[in-house]
Amino acid sequence: MTIQEMRDRKRELGFSYEHLSELSGIPCSTIQKIFGGTTRYPRRVTIAALEKVLKGADTTSDHETDQKVQTDYTDSSKMINRGENRDLLREAGSRYEAGPAEKRKVKYSVIDYFHFPAGRNRCELIDGVIYDMASPTALHQGMSLRLAARFLAYVDDNRGECRVFTAPFDVIPDLTDKYTVVQPDVMVVCDPAKLRRGYCEGAPDLVVEILSPSTRRRDLMIKHAKYAAAGVREYWIVDIDTQNVVVYDFEHEALPHIIGFGTPVPVGIWEGKCLVDFAGILAKL
Repeated sequence: MTIQEMRDRKRELGFSYEHLSELSGIPCSTIQKIFGGTTRYPRRVTIAALEKVLKGADTTSDHETDQKVQTDYTDSSKMINRGENRDLLREAGSRYEAGPAEKRKVKYSVIDYFHFPAGRNRCELIDGVIYDMASPTALHQGMSLRLAARFLAYVDDNRGECRVFTAPFDVIPDLTDKYTVVQPDVMVVCDPAKLRRGYCEGAPDLVVEILSPSTRRRDLMIKHAKYAAAGVREYWIVDIDTQNVVVYDFEHEALPHIIGFGTPVPVGIWEGKCLVDFAGILAKL
């Protein structure tokens, strides 16, 4: 099987990365790097183990469980939109544990995430683990807002269908992954059908993450793999300290480009017709 065939099979089966890891014995991080394109030449023994699971998996196994999860997910979304989630919120709240995410062993789902107690909106759920998010610095926030403004100006000038959002705004990037909800710093969604009231259901077209000490590892490694596997077309990592932007063109599977702030960065999803002057933005912060 090719990597793409394995990705498609994973989606068909509805497997999360954790479940595939448990069945194959391959570390979850390794699978994410392979499916996300970070590891371009995986070992044969690794591919063989994944193929064995994906080819031999019974699509009818856990059918009732999967149906229940999907029903709960759909019903939960409807309740969120109608504001009728009080009972579920109390139930999820009873399972919520305080403390550092790394020390908790409870695996939370998307449904749990959307019913956390009020005030818990500055966190992300990745592979069932909650990651608290610190408040952004003034520099981080300024960069985020000016980037969004640049994207909005282009959309307005060109009468585009795209929508621009900044954190906190929830995104379920991969609908087959029932344990991940992220909050990109800036994102562009060009398919209105993906938008729900209060969150995005599906991969954005462009995602921008601005590095900070608390999120550096997640942005560079974990979320990079998540975005690539989910179908995000383009991913930018902005490093204000080094004044560089790392651009990943997932749509064309191109190698990443590192562009200094002194060079305008073209937006690939808009065929390079929109340029971002990071040096100019930084001068105003």
